[in-house]
Amino acid sequence: MTAMHFTRTLCLTSAALLMSLGAHAESSTPNMLPKHIVFLGGLAHNKGPIASETEDGPDVNIAYHHLLKRFDNSGLYAHGGAVINLSDGTSYAYIGGTGRLAFGASPVYGEIGVGFAVHDGDLEKKSNNKRELGSRELFRFEISLGYQISDAISASLFLDHISNGSILNNDDNRGLDTYGLRIGYSY
Repeated sequence: MTAMHFTRTLCLTSAALLMSLGAHAESSTPNMLPKHIVFLGGLAHNKGPIASETEDGPDVNIAYHHLLKRFDNSGLYAHGGAVINLSDGTSYAYIGGTGRLAFGASPVYGEIGVGFAVHDGDLEKKSNNKRELGSRELFRFEISLGYQISDAISASLFLDHISNGSILNNDDNRGLDTYGLRIGYSY
């Protein structure tokens, strides 16, 4: 099974499960900002319009968000998590902050986050099959668009990017992108 086939199967299975859960769930509270959220996702590793596809393979994402401050229809969360590559690619752990904005009374929301990551990948070019990331500690940026299916369940399209921003090491700043689908459980 190829990495892309695995990721596609995981996303389709997750979407079918969400639709099933959504059909039996109570209606979502507009602008609901949960205090705690646990995310589990299936991601594609180093794919996309700005990626070189040097590394390959599917990723699993697990993350935790904790509400720090609630505003009218938005909130600020502290977050931590990990992206685990299921092939021979780079995995990383991260921490940071995320802002969530609900779109009016709609169950649709957007998130943007920043923070830091620590990875287990190559620092310098050692192989044509691995990314060189320049430094062990990296900056991290994330963005997502989600839908609150019920009070407890959400689904979001997710993208993150890790890079040293040419600040920590000018020579090797390849960066790494992951994207996919995450399911959130709020409590």
